[in-house]
Formats: sequence, structure tokens, C-alpha cells
Amino acid sequence: MRWFSFEIAAIDPFLSSLPIEMQQELKKELSERLFGQDRVIEERPSKAQGIDPDTIKSITNPIAEAIKALRK
Repeated sequence: MRWFSFEIAAIDPFLSSLPIEMQQELKKELSERLFGQDRVIEERPSKAQGIDPDTIKSITNPIAEAIKALRK
């Protein structure tokens, strides 16, 4: 977080040569980007979520039938 504090501290000197209106606009844009952002990483969908129930049944039914046949 040290780099972040250095960046924040450097904003005013960096913008000081610009007209006041531009300084305010840039500060507004930077604050919208830096603060109040949702930092949660979106969960990537797993491959299992993409398998439809019919596919699962087509795989598990023959296995279940084979187990039943072995019990007889």
C-alpha cells in the first residue's frame, strides 16, 4: 500500500501546473477510479456448471445399471 500512498501524495504536485478546472475534473475522474470500486474478483464459472443434467444422466445411468447388474 506504500506505492498507493505515494501516488496519492503525488497527485497535487502533478496537477498543479494545470488550470483549476482541469485539476478538479482530473481529480474527480481519479477518485471515481480509485475509490468506491468493487474490488471483488468475479468468480469464473467452473466447467461443471456448463454440463446440462441430461449429459450427467447419460453418464451416470449406465454406471448405476452396471452396479445393479453386479448385485444380482
